Order: sequence, then C-alpha cells, then structure tokens
Amino acid sequence: MRQTVFRGQGELFLKVVDLIEEGEEVTPPQGVVYSTHPRRTLAQDGHVYFVKGPDLNVVVAEVVSHLLAQQIELQVPEFALAKSGSTAGFLFASREVQGFRAVDSWLAAGKVRNPTLVQLMHLFDVLVANRDRNIGNLIGETIRGQHSSELRLVAIDFEKAEALRGNYPLTTVPTIPPGRLRPSGILGTLLQNDHTAAVQFAAVERINRDDILGAFGKLEAVLGLEIEWKENSAQLVAQRARDIRRLLEEVWR
Repeated sequence: MRQTVFRGQGELFLKVVDLIEEGEEVTPPQGVVYSTHPRRTLAQDGHVYFVKGPDLNVVVAEVVSHLLAQQIELQVPEFALAKSGSTAGFLFASREVQGFRAVDSWLAAGKVRNPTLVQLMHLFDVLVANRDRNIGNLIGETIRGQHSSELRLVAIDFEKAEALRGNYPLTTVPTIPPGRLRPSGILGTLLQNDHTAAVQFAAVERINRDDILGAFGKLEAVLGLEIEWKENSAQLVAQRARDIRRLLEEVWR
C-alpha cells in the first residue's frame, strides 16, 4: 500500500493513496449537473473518497484551494491525490464526510457548531474566484451531544476556482462579473443578509505570494511536473488577498 506524505510549512501536507476500485459515479441531486463526473470509491488506506480528474485544471484548483483553506482554518475534508490502475495521471480525492447536505434548516435553528464558516467560505471563494457555490457544497458533519445533536460545517468543491486554473488567470478572472461570485439559491439568500458578519478578513489578507507558490510546489512535487500558470495565479491571488474587502463589496453591490 502506498500512502506517501509530503510535508511543508506548518501542518500543510499532501498524501497519495492507491484506489482499490473504480467506484461508482455520483448521482447529482435533481436539477444539478456535475461537470467533472465525480466517483465514490475505496482506497487502500481503508477510507472512502470522492474522486475527480485527472484533468489538471480540476486537480490544481482543488488541491491548491484545500491547502490555502487549511492555512486560514476553513474546515475542509481530509484529502489526497489518488492513483487508479485504469487512469493515467493523478486524481483529486476528497475523503467522505458522514453527514447531511441539507444544512439550511440546521443553520436557521442555531444548531451548527461553526456557523461563521459560511462567511469565511464565501470570502475564500471571492479570493480564488470560485464561481460555483451553493448550499449543496456544504456538508454538515453530525456531532452528537448528551441531550441534542449539532452539525459541524465542512466546505467542499473548489474545482471552479478560476484564479487557480490555467492558463492566464490574470487576464481571465478580471472579466468575471463580480456578482457571478455570489452563491446561488438558499445560500445566496442567507449571505445577502449577513455576508460580512464575523468574517475573518485578516486571515485572508495574510495570504501572500509565497504561500500560494508553496501550495503549488507541494503539488508539483507529487505530480512530477511544473504547473505553467503558477506564477500567474500567485500574483493574482496575492493581489486579491490585499484587496479582499473591496472585492467583497463589489460582489454584493
């Protein structure tokens, strides 16, 4: 069994696992279309993962987003790069979280352990220009207490983080209308009324070019190749981190 850990600054790391089976394609909820055809499968480390790829844009956007999310303490699932016997290249693998997708009623009832994740996740989406966010991209992990249960929110799905996709995000991201980064549906309604409450601007503003290049470097070390647009992305995301307060205002203007 291969389970390689690549360590970097702090607790940021990448892991590589081998898949035991190809798994089954995930059926999307009614009215939703998955562009990357994710599959649910078992790996040799004994855990179940949802895998995407091997399209390099998808793998880069997910891995670099997850590494940067960890840095600002945005809760995301444990993740890895995965190898499959039938697929050339690496897949992005997100470890399955046991919980609920319909978290809006729990938020309304005040039964969420970390409700400010919603605002921090939105702020991070604005940072990386993730134009695909809805209530279905949140999972509520059940925490059972002595007398009641709560949910701990976990953010998933960063494949559409345009600031981290090739080939020239410095050119393409500024063409995205700011309002396109508003979450859709119920999540957008929740954030429209409270998109800045308790948000952690300082954590995002501290993200710098070296942090972003470091995340790209960890991925390159596993892939064994250079990601050609990393400098482009690093320059763009570092600038967006410095301007995050203004960018958030523009999204909701």
